[in-house]
This record gives sequence, C-alpha cells and structure tokens, in this order.
Amino acid sequence: INAEYMGVSIKPALSLPIPAEELKAKGIHIETVKPGVDDKHPNRGDTVNITFRGYLVDGKNFGAGDAVDKVVGKGALIKGMDEGVLQMTQGQQIHLSVAPEMGYGSRPAPFIPENSILLFDITLHEIKPKS
Repeated sequence: INAEYMGVSIKPALSLPIPAEELKAKGIHIETVKPGVDDKHPNRGDTVNITFRGYLVDGKNFGAGDAVDKVVGKGALIKGMDEGVLQMTQGQQIHLSVAPEMGYGSRPAPFIPENSILLFDITLHEIKPKS
C-alpha cells in the first residue's frame, strides 16, 4: 500500500533483505522480481532506458523516473545504482538495496539524510549500446 503525505509518496516501513552490516560489506544487494528476456547486460557507457522509484528504509519516496535514458557506468547515476543496472538484463525488474557508501554517503541530498541506505525498484526497458 502506498500513501501520500504532503506530496511525498510513502510506503509502509521497508525491511532490508539482508542485515545492514552485510549490505555495507557488499555495497549493493539485488533481488530479481521479474527475469529479463535475454542474458545481455549493458556495458559501461551504454545508454539504458529505465523506470525507477527510490525509497528510504522508512518508506519515504525520494525520487523516481519513468522510462528515462541514462548513460550507465559513467557517473550519471549514484555508484550503487550504476553497479546494479550493469548487472541487469533487458526487461528485468529488481529490488536494489544500496549501502550508504555506494549512495550519497555522508553528503545529505534533497530528501535523503546523510548515511542513508537506499532502496530502489528498477525496470530495465532497453539497452542502447554506445556507438
């Protein structure tokens, strides 16, 4: 169930799929919701078309994008999201957990407190190889 409070989308408090200490050691954790249609992964520098929603552990939504093009592996996304998308295949849907060090770390960002674990729902629609 999603709700909205003062223009901010809120999910019920979310639980981490692995202990926070393990996530910190790994950097990211991926859970496949729906497998992709093939086994091809994007390469650094490819453009990917993705839909995503980002949440804090308390369920507050801090960002979203619908069918947006991003160059992957070149800093257009936070490091943890880059690494997660590079492991996806076309059509795949995932839940991605990102340790603070692979997100914004000690730098607070709009709607994101410093040292926050970030949770994403991501769908990879298309991979456009770099020319």
